[in-house]
Amino acid sequence: MIYFAYWAGALLSAGMAVLGIYQLLLVKFNYSKYTETLEKRGQSVPSKGKTVIALLGGSLFFCLCAYGLMIAANEEHKKLPSSIQSVEDATRYFSGTWTYTSPIDPKNEYVFMWIKWVIHPDGTVERSYAHPSANDWGAEKISSYTVFFEKYSDTGERYYAMRPTDTGEIAIVMPNGNLHYSILGKGAVELKKENRFPFSK
Repeated sequence: MIYFAYWAGALLSAGMAVLGIYQLLLVKFNYSKYTETLEKRGQSVPSKGKTVIALLGGSLFFCLCAYGLMIAANEEHKKLPSSIQSVEDATRYFSGTWTYTSPIDPKNEYVFMWIKWVIHPDGTVERSYAHPSANDWGAEKISSYTVFFEKYSDTGERYYAMRPTDTGEIAIVMPNGNLHYSILGKGAVELKKENRFPFSK
């Protein structure tokens, strides 16, 4: 959808620019025929200067609208995992609040609490853990983290991950946009980019 919006904006912008130039040339070299057409329709005939200004203004307006659509689509694309091409891109993607607040799986021996990570672009992460029966997220653990990339051994596909420097936890960017969280590669759950307060009062 985002790619469609981006290219639609690009094509619309180019199309309006070409149409605007064509109309300006048409008015410039065939003004008499243009006025004759308006008179046959019973419409008032504007001066040549006003006609050129109106056409130029209309074309410019639609070009700006199309350009705005392209910019908006590009900004949305930056929020997708597919936009990550470097460690710097991954660092920007990781930045934000991520939480795991799904029902706890009693068979998961590694993840038995809810998780909240607030990842800052300055290289620090605030980590909170709480049981579902708690009243809030409790105290935060602040540490630095590293962002890196590896390749899957079976497909060779590159993936980006972040790891707090004082723990065995790791979070990998998934194609669906969530983070694949695990401890030493075990007990995997998904962190979603949202700031949730799941505790009941």
